[in-house]
Amino acid sequence: MKSLLYTFLSLLLILIILTNQAHATPPDWEPPTNLQFNMQIVARLTAIDGTFSEVETDLVAAFVGDECRGLASPIADVDGLVFLTVGSNLTSGETITFKAWYSVTGQIADLNETFAFTDQGEVGTFDEPFIFTIQTLYPPAIYSIVATSTGNGTIEPSGTIELVHGSNQLYTFTPDDNNHVFDVKINGTSIGGFLSSYEFVNLQQNSTIHVDFATGTGLDTYAANKILTLTTNPVSSLLCLKQLNDAIASYSYSITTMDGQIVQKGISIKESTYIDIYSLNSGSYILVVQLDNGDMESHKFLLIK
Repeated sequence: MKSLLYTFLSLLLILIILTNQAHATPPDWEPPTNLQFNMQIVARLTAIDGTFSEVETDLVAAFVGDECRGLASPIADVDGLVFLTVGSNLTSGETITFKAWYSVTGQIADLNETFAFTDQGEVGTFDEPFIFTIQTLYPPAIYSIVATSTGNGTIEPSGTIELVHGSNQLYTFTPDDNNHVFDVKINGTSIGGFLSSYEFVNLQQNSTIHVDFATGTGLDTYAANKILTLTTNPVSSLLCLKQLNDAIASYSYSITTMDGQIVQKGISIKESTYIDIYSLNSGSYILVVQLDNGDMESHKFLLIK
């Protein structure tokens, strides 16, 4: 019964760990899923400051040589207890070593403790957990940010820089005369245009930033040959886009505030499209359109309710 409880808790912890990995970049420790035998460890992890960790993004990993055999995190609701399942294909004899990942500082540590694996072995209890202690603490992780741009303007700093885990880094965008910031992408995801800067805060992974500069002020329609037009402006609840010719089959659009925050997105394959904008507050917005041929247009409009 006790082993079943440990197994359930271990599966729950794996789900927690996978969720947390979306927000940080811990080492790529991943135990095999098809090991025949296991032992259970109830422990606490000594934190860098000498207390016990209750940080649920910290990790404790078991190893045989360089192969990860188990992975778990402290659970804050039970005073940071770590329920670690260690696997093997041998019933006994393998030497288990341990490492830790401290997510706040981005540091890996070798831990002092070792065990000889024993199938169905149990180390530590709820009342008297085993204590993992730091043997060697390695420097914080180093991440890179790659900054690029297209069009007429500059991003500063540009190129690739390296920063310590948890750092902040400010980027500024300067369009050339008669140009503007059309779009900014962070790790491939657009955060809008008409921005003058962006700051990475508490950096926890390798990242990219890309700025597209475009000709014109960006407040009115621009394109070498205009493809779309707004049939009315100001608008009250429906925004109508009408194609001026049959040059394109489809287009995607986004609506941003004047400071570049995206508030709505969509795709159209019709000759004209009515976009429901009733949920938006009254004010000035910019409709940014990307055509299927790669061209872009922007249209400023006023929403009055």
